Amino acid sequence: MSLIPTLALEFKPVKVITPEEQAKILKAHEDQKIWSYIRQSLFKIYSLQFGKYKIAFAEIALTVPPTTTVRLSPETPK
Repeated sequence: MSLIPTLALEFKPVKVITPEEQAKILKAHEDQKIWSYIRQSLFKIYSLQFGKYKIAFAEIALTVPPTTTVRLSPETPK
């Protein structure tokens, strides 16, 4: 029996990135396969809408198979 190594990265939203900016970022770094996967996952996660909730953070674990955990928090009134 062996243990599968895991690298878990936690991300918190800092600013909104437009779809045009996302495409530019992905194009500039398309040769970096792991980072491209992480960026694509984050862009998809942070584009989701959950009613009155916002995404507090996302964790991506680079293991076999890769996993993604998303934690929601109530959206604060503006």
